[in-house]
Amino acid sequence: MDTVMTIKRQIEEEKGSLEKTRERLQLNRAKASSLEADLNKIVSQLQAARGPKPTLEPSDIWLQMKQLNSEKEKHRKIADDSKNEIGELTATMEHTKSRTKTLQFRIVMAEKLKEASRRGEALALAERKNLSNGEHEASTASDVTLSVEEHSVLVQKAEEADAACRKKIDAAMQELDQANRGKLELLERVEEAMAAVETSRKALEEALKREESTNKAKLVAEESLRKLRSEQIIQNWRPTGNSSVKFKTSAATTAAVVAHRRAGSGIYDVNGLSLVTATPKSTKAMSIGQILSMKLDHRELEVAGKGGGAKKKVSLGQILSQKYDALSPLRIDHGGASRRQFHPRRRKLGFVVYALLLAKHRHRKKRQPAAAAAADSSSCTHGSFSTKAVY
Repeated sequence: MDTVMTIKRQIEEEKGSLEKTRERLQLNRAKASSLEADLNKIVSQLQAARGPKPTLEPSDIWLQMKQLNSEKEKHRKIADDSKNEIGELTATMEHTKSRTKTLQFRIVMAEKLKEASRRGEALALAERKNLSNGEHEASTASDVTLSVEEHSVLVQKAEEADAACRKKIDAAMQELDQANRGKLELLERVEEAMAAVETSRKALEEALKREESTNKAKLVAEESLRKLRSEQIIQNWRPTGNSSVKFKTSAATTAAVVAHRRAGSGIYDVNGLSLVTATPKSTKAMSIGQILSMKLDHRELEVAGKGGGAKKKVSLGQILSQKYDALSPLRIDHGGASRRQFHPRRRKLGFVVYALLLAKHRHRKKRQPAAAAAADSSSCTHGSFSTKAVY
Protein backbone atom coordinates (compact mmCIF):
# COMPACT_ATOMS: atom_id res chain seq x y z
CA MET A 1 0.00 0.00 0.00
CA ASP A 2 2.79 2.42 0.82
CA THR A 3 4.45 1.80 -2.51
CA VAL A 4 1.16 2.36 -4.35
CA MET A 5 0.61 5.66 -2.58
CA THR A 6 4.13 6.82 -3.32
CA ILE A 7 3.70 5.88 -6.98
CA LYS A 8 0.42 7.82 -7.15
CA ARG A 9 2.07 10.81 -5.57
CA GLN A 10 4.91 10.63 -8.04
CA ILE A 11 2.40 10.37 -10.90
CA GLU A 12 0.52 13.42 -9.62
CA GLU A 13 3.78 15.33 -9.25
CA GLU A 14 4.74 14.38 -12.79
CA LYS A 15 1.32 15.54 -14.03
CA GLY A 16 1.74 18.84 -12.22
CA SER A 17 5.22 19.34 -13.66
CA LEU A 18 3.85 18.42 -17.11
CA GLU A 19 1.11 21.04 -16.80
CA LYS A 20 3.67 23.61 -15.71
CA THR A 21 5.89 22.77 -18.70
CA ARG A 22 2.85 23.06 -21.02
CA GLU A 23 2.03 26.48 -19.60
CA ARG A 24 5.63 27.57 -20.01
CA LEU A 25 5.61 26.27 -23.58
CA GLN A 26 2.46 28.25 -24.38
CA LEU A 27 3.97 31.38 -22.87
CA ASN A 28 7.14 30.87 -24.90
CA ARG A 29 5.05 30.37 -28.05
CA ALA A 30 3.13 33.58 -27.35
CA LYS A 31 6.39 35.44 -26.78
CA ALA A 32 7.84 33.99 -29.99
CA SER A 33 4.75 35.03 -31.99
CA SER A 34 4.90 38.56 -30.54
CA LEU A 35 8.61 38.76 -31.34
CA GLU A 36 7.93 37.56 -34.89
CA ALA A 37 5.23 40.23 -35.29
CA ASP A 38 7.60 42.90 -34.00
CA LEU A 39 10.32 41.64 -36.33
CA ASN A 40 7.95 41.75 -39.31
CA LYS A 41 6.95 45.31 -38.41
CA ILE A 42 10.60 46.36 -38.16
CA VAL A 43 11.42 44.68 -41.48
CA SER A 44 8.47 46.38 -43.19
CA GLN A 45 9.53 49.73 -41.74
CA LEU A 46 13.10 49.19 -42.95
CA GLN A 47 11.88 48.25 -46.43
CA ALA A 48 9.65 51.31 -46.50
CA ALA A 49 12.55 53.49 -45.40
CA ARG A 50 15.02 51.96 -47.88
CA GLY A 51 12.57 51.86 -50.76
CA PRO A 52 12.40 54.79 -53.20
CA LYS A 53 10.00 57.45 -52.12
CA PRO A 54 7.13 57.96 -54.58
CA THR A 55 7.62 61.08 -56.65
CA LEU A 56 4.56 63.25 -56.76
CA GLU A 57 3.39 64.57 -60.10
CA PRO A 58 2.22 68.17 -60.49
CA SER A 59 -1.40 67.02 -60.83
CA ASP A 60 -1.19 65.06 -57.56
CA ILE A 61 0.46 68.02 -55.85
CA TRP A 62 -2.32 70.28 -57.15
CA LEU A 63 -5.01 67.93 -55.82
CA GLN A 64 -3.29 67.69 -52.43
CA MET A 65 -3.04 71.45 -52.26
CA LYS A 66 -6.77 71.73 -53.01
CA GLN A 67 -7.58 69.22 -50.27
CA LEU A 68 -5.34 71.03 -47.81
CA ASN A 69 -6.93 74.36 -48.68
CA SER A 70 -10.41 72.89 -48.15
CA GLU A 71 -9.33 71.40 -44.81
CA LYS A 72 -7.79 74.72 -43.83
CA GLU A 73 -11.03 76.53 -44.68
CA LYS A 74 -13.01 74.00 -42.62
CA HIS A 75 -10.73 74.45 -39.63
CA ARG A 76 -10.98 78.21 -39.99
CA LYS A 77 -14.76 77.99 -40.03
CA ILE A 78 -14.69 75.80 -36.92
CA ALA A 79 -12.38 78.26 -35.20
CA ASP A 80 -14.65 81.17 -36.15
CA ASP A 81 -17.72 79.30 -34.87
CA SER A 82 -15.94 78.48 -31.62
CA LYS A 83 -14.90 82.12 -31.27
CA ASN A 84 -18.51 83.20 -31.79
CA GLU A 85 -19.66 80.69 -29.17
CA ILE A 86 -17.02 81.98 -26.76
CA GLY A 87 -18.26 85.52 -27.35
CA GLU A 88 -21.85 84.48 -26.69
CA LEU A 89 -20.81 82.61 -23.55
CA THR A 90 -18.84 85.58 -22.27
CA ALA A 91 -21.87 87.80 -22.92
CA THR A 92 -24.10 85.41 -20.97
CA MET A 93 -21.51 85.30 -18.19
CA GLU A 94 -21.53 89.08 -17.98
CA HIS A 95 -25.33 89.03 -17.86
CA THR A 96 -25.28 86.46 -15.07
CA LYS A 97 -22.70 88.52 -13.20
CA SER A 98 -24.96 91.56 -13.38
CA ARG A 99 -27.91 89.48 -12.23
CA THR A 100 -25.91 88.10 -9.31
CA LYS A 101 -24.95 91.64 -8.33
CA THR A 102 -28.59 92.73 -8.37
CA LEU A 103 -29.56 89.64 -6.36
CA GLN A 104 -26.84 90.36 -3.83
CA PHE A 105 -28.14 93.92 -3.51
CA ARG A 106 -31.64 92.59 -3.00
CA ILE A 107 -30.38 90.16 -0.38
CA VAL A 108 -28.67 92.98 1.48
CA MET A 109 -31.85 95.07 1.38
CA ALA A 110 -33.89 92.10 2.58
CA GLU A 111 -31.49 91.54 5.47
CA LYS A 112 -31.79 95.21 6.40
CA LEU A 113 -35.58 94.99 6.29
CA LYS A 114 -35.39 91.87 8.42
CA GLU A 115 -33.28 93.65 10.99
CA ALA A 116 -35.71 96.59 11.00
CA SER A 117 -38.65 94.24 11.49
CA ARG A 118 -36.85 92.51 14.33
CA ARG A 119 -36.23 95.83 15.98
CA GLY A 120 -39.90 96.79 15.57
CA GLU A 121 -40.93 93.47 16.97
CA ALA A 122 -38.63 93.93 19.94
CA LEU A 123 -40.08 97.38 20.56
CA ALA A 124 -43.59 96.01 20.29
CA LEU A 125 -42.82 93.25 22.77
CA ALA A 126 -41.29 95.75 25.18
CA GLU A 127 -44.35 97.96 24.96
CA ARG A 128 -46.58 94.98 25.46
CA LYS A 129 -44.68 94.06 28.60
CA ASN A 130 -44.98 97.60 29.85
CA LEU A 131 -48.70 97.56 29.21
CA SER A 132 -49.11 94.23 30.95
CA ASN A 133 -47.17 95.40 34.01
CA GLY A 134 -49.26 98.60 34.34
CA GLU A 135 -46.52 101.07 33.94
CA HIS A 136 -48.57 103.48 31.83
CA GLU A 137 -48.77 106.04 34.64
CA ALA A 138 -45.00 106.16 35.16
CA SER A 139 -44.37 106.91 31.52
CA THR A 140 -43.66 110.50 30.67
CA ALA A 141 -45.79 112.80 28.58
CA SER A 142 -43.35 112.49 25.72
CA ASP A 143 -43.85 108.65 25.41
CA VAL A 144 -46.26 107.32 22.81
CA THR A 145 -49.36 105.69 24.18
CA LEU A 146 -51.05 102.95 22.15
CA SER A 147 -54.19 101.03 22.66
CA VAL A 148 -54.41 97.27 22.62
CA GLU A 149 -56.00 97.19 19.18
CA GLU A 150 -53.35 99.42 17.67
CA HIS A 151 -50.65 97.34 19.30
CA SER A 152 -52.12 94.15 17.92
CA VAL A 153 -52.37 95.71 14.47
CA LEU A 154 -48.73 96.78 14.62
CA VAL A 155 -47.63 93.33 15.76
CA GLN A 156 -49.59 91.73 12.92
CA LYS A 157 -48.02 94.07 10.37
CA ALA A 158 -44.57 93.33 11.75
CA GLU A 159 -45.19 89.60 11.47
CA GLU A 160 -46.47 90.01 7.89
CA ALA A 161 -43.44 92.10 6.97
CA ASP A 162 -41.16 89.50 8.53
CA ALA A 163 -42.85 86.72 6.55
CA ALA A 164 -42.63 88.72 3.32
CA CYS A 165 -38.95 89.44 3.95
CA ARG A 166 -38.28 85.78 4.60
CA LYS A 167 -40.07 84.83 1.35
CA LYS A 168 -38.06 87.41 -0.58
CA ILE A 169 -34.84 86.17 0.99
CA ASP A 170 -35.70 82.56 0.08
CA ALA A 171 -36.53 83.57 -3.52
CA ALA A 172 -33.30 85.55 -3.76
CA MET A 173 -31.30 82.62 -2.45
CA GLN A 174 -32.95 80.31 -4.97
CA GLU A 175 -32.18 82.75 -7.79
CA LEU A 176 -28.61 82.99 -6.54
CA ASP A 177 -28.28 79.21 -6.56
CA GLN A 178 -29.68 79.09 -10.10
CA ALA A 179 -27.26 81.81 -11.18
CA ASN A 180 -24.35 79.91 -9.67
CA ARG A 181 -25.45 76.76 -11.47
CA GLY A 182 -25.76 78.65 -14.75
CA LYS A 183 -22.34 80.15 -14.16
CA LEU A 184 -20.86 76.71 -13.65
CA GLU A 185 -22.55 75.45 -16.82
CA LEU A 186 -21.23 78.43 -18.74
CA LEU A 187 -17.73 77.82 -17.40
CA GLU A 188 -17.95 74.20 -18.51
CA ARG A 189 -19.11 75.27 -21.97
CA VAL A 190 -16.30 77.81 -22.16
CA GLU A 191 -13.78 75.12 -21.28
CA GLU A 192 -15.24 72.83 -23.95
CA ALA A 193 -15.10 75.66 -26.49
CA MET A 194 -11.49 76.41 -25.56
CA ALA A 195 -10.61 72.74 -25.98
CA ALA A 196 -12.31 72.74 -29.41
CA VAL A 197 -10.40 75.90 -30.35
CA GLU A 198 -7.14 74.28 -29.27
CA THR A 199 -7.84 71.15 -31.33
CA SER A 200 -8.82 73.24 -34.36
CA ARG A 201 -5.66 75.33 -33.92
CA LYS A 202 -3.52 72.20 -33.84
CA ALA A 203 -5.29 70.85 -36.92
CA LEU A 204 -4.77 74.19 -38.67
CA GLU A 205 -1.06 74.14 -37.81
CA GLU A 206 -0.79 70.59 -39.18
CA ALA A 207 -2.60 71.66 -42.35
CA LEU A 208 -0.24 74.63 -42.73
CA LYS A 209 2.77 72.35 -42.28
CA ARG A 210 1.42 69.96 -44.91
CA GLU A 211 0.77 72.88 -47.22
CA GLU A 212 4.37 74.09 -46.75
CA SER A 213 5.68 70.61 -47.54
CA THR A 214 3.52 70.43 -50.67
CA ASN A 215 4.68 73.90 -51.71
CA LYS A 216 8.29 72.79 -51.29
CA ALA A 217 7.61 69.68 -53.38
CA LYS A 218 5.92 71.85 -56.00
CA LEU A 219 8.94 74.19 -56.09
CA VAL A 220 11.28 71.22 -56.50
CA ALA A 221 9.14 69.86 -59.34
CA GLU A 222 9.04 73.26 -61.06
CA GLU A 223 12.83 73.61 -60.71
CA SER A 224 13.34 70.17 -62.25
CA LEU A 225 10.98 71.08 -65.12
CA ARG A 226 12.90 74.31 -65.69
CA LYS A 227 16.20 72.43 -65.79
CA LEU A 228 14.77 69.92 -68.28
CA ARG A 229 13.44 72.73 -70.48
CA SER A 230 16.77 74.57 -70.37
CA GLU A 231 18.62 71.36 -71.29
CA GLN A 232 16.22 70.75 -74.20
CA ILE A 233 16.65 74.34 -75.41
CA ILE A 234 20.45 74.01 -75.21
CA GLN A 235 20.30 70.73 -77.16
CA ASN A 236 18.06 72.31 -79.81
CA TRP A 237 20.40 75.31 -80.12
CA ARG A 238 23.55 73.25 -80.81
CA PRO A 239 25.16 74.15 -84.22
CA THR A 240 24.81 71.58 -87.01
CA GLY A 241 27.36 70.54 -89.61
CA ASN A 242 25.82 72.71 -92.37
CA SER A 243 26.21 75.84 -90.30
CA SER A 244 29.85 75.06 -89.62
CA VAL A 245 30.40 74.45 -93.35
CA LYS A 246 28.67 77.72 -94.16
CA PHE A 247 30.81 79.50 -91.63
CA LYS A 248 33.92 77.96 -93.12
CA THR A 249 32.91 78.92 -96.67
CA SER A 250 32.06 82.46 -95.60
CA ALA A 251 35.39 82.72 -93.80
CA ALA A 252 37.13 81.40 -96.91
CA THR A 253 35.36 83.90 -99.14
CA THR A 254 36.26 86.79 -96.82
CA ALA A 255 39.88 85.59 -96.70
CA ALA A 256 39.94 85.39 -100.50
CA VAL A 257 38.53 88.90 -100.81
CA VAL A 258 41.11 90.25 -98.37
CA ALA A 259 43.90 88.42 -100.19
CA HIS A 260 42.59 89.71 -103.50
CA ARG A 261 42.50 93.24 -102.15
CA ARG A 262 46.00 92.87 -100.71
CA ALA A 263 47.34 91.34 -103.91
CA GLY A 264 45.59 93.93 -106.04
CA SER A 265 48.03 96.71 -105.16
CA GLY A 266 50.11 97.57 -108.18
CA ILE A 267 50.07 99.41 -111.49
CA TYR A 268 47.05 98.81 -113.76
CA ASP A 269 46.12 100.02 -117.21
CA VAL A 270 42.74 101.26 -118.42
CA ASN A 271 41.21 97.74 -118.63
CA GLY A 272 42.44 96.83 -115.14
CA LEU A 273 45.31 94.61 -116.31
CA SER A 274 48.46 94.70 -114.23
CA LEU A 275 51.33 96.40 -115.90
CA VAL A 276 53.87 95.12 -113.33
CA THR A 277 53.92 91.33 -112.85
CA ALA A 278 55.42 89.36 -110.02
CA THR A 279 57.94 87.58 -112.25
CA PRO A 280 60.32 89.79 -114.13
CA LYS A 281 59.97 89.48 -117.91
CA SER A 282 61.95 90.96 -120.74
CA THR A 283 59.49 93.59 -121.99
CA LYS A 284 60.22 95.99 -124.82
CA ALA A 285 59.79 99.70 -124.13
CA MET A 286 56.76 101.09 -125.97
CA SER A 287 55.80 104.66 -126.64
CA ILE A 288 52.54 106.28 -125.61
CA GLY A 289 51.34 106.51 -129.20
CA GLN A 290 51.85 102.77 -129.77
CA ILE A 291 49.92 101.96 -126.60
CA LEU A 292 47.06 104.25 -127.65
CA SER A 293 46.90 102.76 -131.14
CA MET A 294 46.84 99.22 -129.72
CA LYS A 295 43.98 100.08 -127.36
CA LEU A 296 42.07 101.83 -130.13
CA ASP A 297 42.40 98.86 -132.46
CA HIS A 298 41.27 96.49 -129.70
CA ARG A 299 38.16 98.55 -128.92
CA GLU A 300 37.29 98.97 -132.60
CA LEU A 301 37.43 95.20 -133.05
CA GLU A 302 35.14 94.65 -130.05
CA VAL A 303 32.64 97.24 -131.28
CA ALA A 304 32.71 95.74 -134.77
CA GLY A 305 32.06 92.26 -133.36
CA LYS A 306 29.10 93.42 -131.27
CA GLY A 307 27.46 96.02 -133.52
CA GLY A 308 28.08 94.39 -136.86
CA GLY A 309 30.58 96.95 -138.15
CA ALA A 310 28.63 100.12 -137.29
CA LYS A 311 30.80 102.63 -135.45
CA LYS A 312 29.30 104.70 -132.67
CA LYS A 313 30.39 108.23 -131.87
CA VAL A 314 31.60 108.65 -128.28
CA SER A 315 32.23 111.95 -126.55
CA LEU A 316 35.38 112.80 -124.63
CA GLY A 317 33.49 112.92 -121.25
CA GLN A 318 32.11 109.40 -121.84
CA ILE A 319 35.59 108.12 -122.66
CA LEU A 320 36.97 109.64 -119.46
CA SER A 321 34.09 108.26 -117.37
CA GLN A 322 34.61 104.78 -118.84
CA LYS A 323 38.32 105.07 -118.12
CA TYR A 324 37.80 106.03 -114.47
CA ASP A 325 35.08 103.39 -114.05
CA ALA A 326 37.63 100.82 -115.12
CA LEU A 327 40.34 102.30 -112.92
CA SER A 328 38.25 102.66 -109.76
CA PRO A 329 38.55 99.57 -107.52
CA LEU A 330 35.61 97.60 -106.19
CA ARG A 331 34.56 98.12 -102.58
CA ILE A 332 32.70 95.25 -100.90
CA ASP A 333 30.15 96.32 -98.29
CA HIS A 334 29.03 94.28 -95.28
CA GLY A 335 25.92 93.11 -97.10
CA GLY A 336 27.98 91.58 -99.90
CA ALA A 337 27.11 94.26 -102.52
CA SER A 338 29.99 95.65 -104.52
CA ARG A 339 30.17 99.19 -105.81
CA ARG A 340 32.92 101.35 -107.28
CA GLN A 341 34.67 103.94 -105.20
CA PHE A 342 35.43 107.23 -106.90
CA HIS A 343 38.14 109.50 -105.72
CA PRO A 344 38.07 113.17 -106.77
CA ARG A 345 41.86 113.33 -106.41
CA ARG A 346 42.35 110.65 -109.03
CA ARG A 347 39.81 112.36 -111.30
CA LYS A 348 41.83 115.57 -111.09
CA LEU A 349 45.00 113.59 -111.74
CA GLY A 350 43.39 112.13 -114.86
CA PHE A 351 42.63 115.60 -116.23
CA VAL A 352 46.24 116.67 -115.57
CA VAL A 353 47.57 113.58 -117.36
CA TYR A 354 45.22 114.27 -120.24
CA ALA A 355 46.56 117.85 -120.54
CA LEU A 356 50.15 116.57 -120.48
CA LEU A 357 49.33 114.06 -123.17
CA LEU A 358 47.87 116.80 -125.35
CA ALA A 359 51.00 118.91 -124.85
CA LYS A 360 53.25 115.96 -125.81
CA HIS A 361 51.04 115.25 -128.76
CA ARG A 362 51.41 118.83 -130.02
CA HIS A 363 55.18 118.63 -129.56
CA ARG A 364 55.33 115.42 -131.61
CA LYS A 365 53.02 116.91 -134.20
CA LYS A 366 55.56 119.63 -134.87
CA ARG A 367 58.43 117.13 -135.33
CA GLN A 368 56.76 114.24 -137.16
CA PRO A 369 55.62 114.44 -140.77
CA ALA A 370 52.13 115.41 -141.77
CA ALA A 371 50.94 111.83 -142.26
CA ALA A 372 51.93 110.80 -138.75
CA ALA A 373 50.29 113.98 -137.42
CA ALA A 374 47.04 113.13 -139.22
CA ALA A 375 47.10 109.55 -137.84
CA ASP A 376 47.72 110.80 -134.32
CA SER A 377 44.95 113.36 -134.56
CA SER A 378 42.46 110.70 -135.71
CA SER A 379 43.52 108.42 -132.86
CA CYS A 380 43.00 111.28 -130.36
CA THR A 381 39.48 112.04 -131.61
CA HIS A 382 38.25 108.46 -131.76
CA GLY A 383 40.38 106.64 -129.22
CA SER A 384 40.87 106.66 -125.49
CA PHE A 385 43.92 107.85 -123.59
CA SER A 386 45.34 105.32 -121.09
CA THR A 387 46.95 106.46 -117.89
CA LYS A 388 49.01 104.79 -115.25
CA ALA A 389 47.34 104.66 -111.83
CA VAL A 390 49.22 103.61 -108.74
CA TYR A 391 47.15 101.98 -105.96
